[in-house]
Amino acid sequence: SSAASDVYKRQKNTKNETLAKYILMLKETVVDCVEATNQTFVDAIKASGEFTPEAQKAAFEKTLHAVTDILSEDAKEYLSEAFGDLEGYITALIEATVKRVKNGSVA
Repeated sequence: SSAASDVYKRQKNTKNETLAKYILMLKETVVDCVEATNQTFVDAIKASGEFTPEAQKAAFEKTLHAVTDILSEDAKEYLSEAFGDLEGYITALIEATVKRVKNGSVA
């Protein structure tokens, strides 16, 4: 194998490792933010019996803003390049995490 192809393979492996690191960071951030929103916002609203679709949307927005505030600019840029619609990807992760939390499968 040529030196050029070895360099290309190393660069590709590094890119894959970097992407995997950012995806893991994003998933952990989403779980943390969903749990924080549940503890600080959702639980109080549910206790009052006012968990309306509007409140649900507000909880989602709080979580989305928390996730995007925590992510570094580098992470946002890298993930946007990888997924295109980063907000859509984060939205899907939040929705999946909320379902898992409801089902008790997130610690």
